[in-house]
Amino acid sequence: MSSPTDQKKTQTEQFGGKSAHPQVAHDPSQYPSGNPTEKSAPVAPQPGLCTNLPEELKQAKQWCVAGPDKAPYGLGEGESLRRIGVHDYHKFMEFQDAVSISNNSPNTGIGFIVTHKDPFTCIDIDFKDYRNEPNPAKHSTPDQIQRFNAIVGAFDTYTEVSRGGLGVHIWCKGGRGAGVRRDGVEVYSKERFIVCTGNVMNDRPLEERGELVAQLVSEIERARGASLDPSNMEEMPEDYDDEEILERARNAGNCDKFNDLYAGNWDSYIEYPSQSEADLSLMSMFAFYSRSNEQCRRLFRGSALGQRDKASRNDRYLNRTLSIVRTRQQEEDDPNKDYHIKHGEQVAAVLLEAFDRRQEEQRVNEKAQAKSRIKVSSAAELVKRPPVRWRIRGILPEEGFAALYGPPACGKSFLTLDMLAHIAAGQPWFGHKVRQTPVAYVAFEGGHGVPQRVSAFQKAHWMPDQLSFIEAPTISLIEPADRDALIEVLQQHLLTGGVLCIDTLAASAPGIDENSSEGMGKLISELQTIQHEVGGCILVVHHTGKDRERGLRGWSGLQGALDAAIEVARDSSGVRSWKLTKAKDGQDGFGESFTLKQVLIDHNEDGDPITSCVVALAAQYNANDHSVRVAEENDFVCEWVRKEVEAGKFPSGRSLERQRDQMKPQMQLTQKQLRDAIARLVTEGRLQEEKENGKPWLSAVERMRAR
Repeated sequence: MSSPTDQKKTQTEQFGGKSAHPQVAHDPSQYPSGNPTEKSAPVAPQPGLCTNLPEELKQAKQWCVAGPDKAPYGLGEGESLRRIGVHDYHKFMEFQDAVSISNNSPNTGIGFIVTHKDPFTCIDIDFKDYRNEPNPAKHSTPDQIQRFNAIVGAFDTYTEVSRGGLGVHIWCKGGRGAGVRRDGVEVYSKERFIVCTGNVMNDRPLEERGELVAQLVSEIERARGASLDPSNMEEMPEDYDDEEILERARNAGNCDKFNDLYAGNWDSYIEYPSQSEADLSLMSMFAFYSRSNEQCRRLFRGSALGQRDKASRNDRYLNRTLSIVRTRQQEEDDPNKDYHIKHGEQVAAVLLEAFDRRQEEQRVNEKAQAKSRIKVSSAAELVKRPPVRWRIRGILPEEGFAALYGPPACGKSFLTLDMLAHIAAGQPWFGHKVRQTPVAYVAFEGGHGVPQRVSAFQKAHWMPDQLSFIEAPTISLIEPADRDALIEVLQQHLLTGGVLCIDTLAASAPGIDENSSEGMGKLISELQTIQHEVGGCILVVHHTGKDRERGLRGWSGLQGALDAAIEVARDSSGVRSWKLTKAKDGQDGFGESFTLKQVLIDHNEDGDPITSCVVALAAQYNANDHSVRVAEENDFVCEWVRKEVEAGKFPSGRSLERQRDQMKPQMQLTQKQLRDAIARLVTEGRLQEEKENGKPWLSAVERMRAR
């Protein structure tokens, strides 16, 4: 189970190294802006999903390979891949050629370049929360999320999830010139490279949405003040000198804010998600006192905010900022101001009306479907249905209801976290192929141990930052209000259509009678409602009863409701294993052995070790030969001696033997193993014998690291 970070590094090295597939020739001059990321979206290596893309896009010869540097690549001389620009039409590829090259080029994906010659438009919606933005002030607000949902619903056309699993790309027909963007929404209809994933969110054909595109662009341009061209701003005379303007601002009603912004202290204001918004606010204050654009630029550069490179190197950034300020000033004096406000409200109303209309159509369709749940099909119709789609090949279905269960202390929680982290990262699990998807983990039971398990997983593998953790210790899923609240949270954070893990089933509905068909039937019904609303697969963690042979604890009907069931066990010798005991549309009965490997996380304030465990493949673990174990013992003992010396102690062979109980949480060593490790370390020169008042003790020898 290798780390995605390690794989990415290896793949990047392969991409630029020697291999059979076309190679990248780095030539920055071929990219019109000189910045390879300025006109590109993140790379998304998802070759298996490319077939889901709309046929109209696939038929157009406007495809490129998305390189590891997030830029578009086309074929150059000698059939090598070279970075290209969005105007290099003759270097664009056919869809199948791009897919074929990408499949043979590690760490690449494919992307489409929209041009002024085609009818296509892509709307890129960028959702931000703790998973992709550490600054809470920059997270998407509830109003923005409502707007995102309204846009997706109103357009109702082919929509896919972007590479990170948080944003979406809405594809439609109806071009509208150059790109515009605002508040996490970007609209592109020409000369833009868009990375495509095929990770479908709304499986619809490309719909004609020209009118909606125009309305959305109009709304964005109006909000951004795009109506005033910075190059056409009229220069006006200075009415006051610089010192007088600064004096007035420092004594105005908003002087505290002015002084903070002038000094560069903007990040304490929640209204400024980034310095750009703070720049705009300070420039507005200068523009209030001065009609001269040159004076405003000069005053701004005299502030702490004006010291960053983008503000000082030329007038381009400041002119853009000034254009927005001057446009807003014109709007305040505009006799048609009320008309423009009304027009903006009408645009928003049209989008929301379209969204509401499609929601109503969906409700009508669902009602009609409910009336016709009984359907007669022929054998010929049945065999034409698509096969089951797997989240973990042959184990966990893409949609449905599954359970992972076992007795206490068998390793359920560790195995659950391991499985979910691999799904979130799209990494194979116990050798089984995984399709990446959003994953939400709700720890109703034992939540206090989750942070330590995550820390251990990070140290052993990678940071599972694509896995979302939901804290809901007091809710009960059999209560409609709590159930709906969970559904709303999942929808708001775009955690739909993936895997939702409930740990544990009993803790999700406190006080329920697990042996009652009424109580457990009610809970299963509520979970199926959640699954219907958010899609994907619900995985519940559950216990076995006193008689392990009878399977899951409680009502026998639970087993029948499952699409898949995974039993976790630990035998008398301590060997752990999991086994697929039910697979409604696959083969059951297979499984794997695993072990829990102890990981040192940290030390507490008393110096005691803080540890947790991670899942390790038993076959892989047992295959480690004697030399690997010896190396681990050597490293551990050497590090233990080093820390003892740092603490002002004089460790000896005998004192270390007395500390074997203290060592147990990190590594269990017999007396012989400890003595052998000390002897090896002395022989290798990693430990050396010292004397203090005639008594021998050991010290660790610092070794030079290889450069």
